Amino acid sequence: MKHFLWLFISLFIFCLLSAGCPPPTTPGNQDTLDLVKQRGTLIVLLGAEYPPFNVLDTTGKAVGLDVDIAQEIANDMQVTLDIQVLPWDGMLAFFSTGKGDLIIDGISITEERQKVLDFSDPYYRVGQVILKRKGDTRIQSYRDLNQAKFKIACQMGATSHKAITELMPQATPLFFQQPDEGASALKQGFVDALIMDDPWIKVYLHEQESGETLEGILEPFTDEPIGIPVRKDSPKMLQQVNKTLKRLKDSGAYQHLLEKYDLVVD
Repeated sequence: MKHFLWLFISLFIFCLLSAGCPPPTTPGNQDTLDLVKQRGTLIVLLGAEYPPFNVLDTTGKAVGLDVDIAQEIANDMQVTLDIQVLPWDGMLAFFSTGKGDLIIDGISITEERQKVLDFSDPYYRVGQVILKRKGDTRIQSYRDLNQAKFKIACQMGATSHKAITELMPQATPLFFQQPDEGASALKQGFVDALIMDDPWIKVYLHEQESGETLEGILEPFTDEPIGIPVRKDSPKMLQQVNKTLKRLKDSGAYQHLLEKYDLVVD
């Protein structure tokens, strides 16, 4: 099923990029900002599996940096916020069919994604890092993983797969719907390493693993700006999102949010 979903998403994006397939649009070709104001609600999609950007707390409520940013955008629009949680591996395809108003889920800005979606100004930068079994001296950097004997876990549809394909083409990527599933496979010896964004792995090591069986090589080997995808027929929405991000940064409120979620880069 997971491989089917990955194939579906790949074919969907291929169609969008092919000649004659228009970019995703909102119902009635209205700017998303106008639809949100008419409705009085901003619908934001996220996966709630990417701490500290978004995750479910003990009460089942979505919390994290992305959620706080979503609330600030809704406040500036003077509308209510509706968070909808979806699996990551189908989120972009779901959004591209006109469902939801924004995705705020730590989305890396890539050239391929920019062909079908506009992106806000970057609000953070992440990099891919390595999670491995403790004491595995075979792996000292991502370069060591570029061997046919290695199996590397990565999240379906994420930039970790792109990193493996481009920087470790001899290795075999194994796809998991959520990164913690890949970490479990690593513990059990089914894979040799997990590639994932550095904030997620740092949180995982601190909260879930505590360095008992796994350890990280935490120097990022990619540099990826993350932003908020907006449909290409919605320039007013893009302008509003960027306006909120600028307000937060100029006022110092964004720095407080970074400190709140331990995302300040030294």
